[in-house]
Amino acid sequence: MENLSPKAQAGLLVGLLVVFYLVGYMVFIKGWHETTAKYNKQIEKLNEEIKNAKKLTKNIEQFRAQKKDLQRQLAILKEILPSKEEAGQLYSKLNKMAQESGVEIVEIKAGNKKPMGITFELPYKIKMRARYHDVGFFFAKLANFEKIINITQFKMKKPSKLSAKFSVNVDCTASTYIYNEQADNIQGNNSKNRNRR
Repeated sequence: MENLSPKAQAGLLVGLLVVFYLVGYMVFIKGWHETTAKYNKQIEKLNEEIKNAKKLTKNIEQFRAQKKDLQRQLAILKEILPSKEEAGQLYSKLNKMAQESGVEIVEIKAGNKKPMGITFELPYKIKMRARYHDVGFFFAKLANFEKIINITQFKMKKPSKLSAKFSVNVDCTASTYIYNEQADNIQGNNSKNRNRR
């Protein structure tokens, strides 16, 4: 190296520096760039997974809130639906409310129990006679009754013979509803099956 001119020595030194830089780049810097790029891709993927997990968590919270609201509504529904025992006493309660209203029930026939999702409908076909206004009082009592009673198939007509005591004949169906306890079992089994998946 001593035989080389200062320019040649400087050129050789620059060349060696370039070689060292290239070797260093190939060994350290290029590998570091590749590793960094790989980690950045992994970070992006993890961020996407975190974002999706947050969405799922939000949905789970919404489902829990909906479930809680539905359970609250079901509790309210159970309060206003008669129990089996209370439904069995409906006949005597209808008679009592009719007598208090001045309505005479001529006939009550229990219809077939009809499944309606989470409830069963218990219909009673009723024939009665009364004065026009007393029918209104009777239906007002039914409307204010603590349990659900719906009146359908309502028909009112004048009797063939008018009397001072009764001015109308009424045919209708009074329906009450009882909670279908099997609905709890079905819902419980469905949620167990979902949890197993």
